[in-house]
Amino acid sequence: MPTLKDITIEVLKNIPPSSSLEEIMYKINLAAHVMEGIKDADQGNVISTNELLKRIDSWTQRPLVTEVMHKPNFNVFLCETSCLGVFVVQF
Repeated sequence: MPTLKDITIEVLKNIPPSSSLEEIMYKINLAAHVMEGIKDADQGNVISTNELLKRIDSWTQRPLVTEVMHKPNFNVFLCETSCLGVFVVQF
């Protein structure tokens, strides 16, 4: 698995020269979180889709997840809050 330094170098190689420091930091931070998620998954620190849905529903008195779209390599969950809809994608 590549190191955070390797990922950071790749981010810097592929980011437009006009990018702001905020954009650069965001992309490096995102890459670090993705790496952490992959490492967790490799170590078996995962939960099932059903467990995820139960946890989300336990946050409120009414179910938050209103629709699940099953795709070959991922699921898309449509979650409703009081002010907006949110898509959560599980790879």
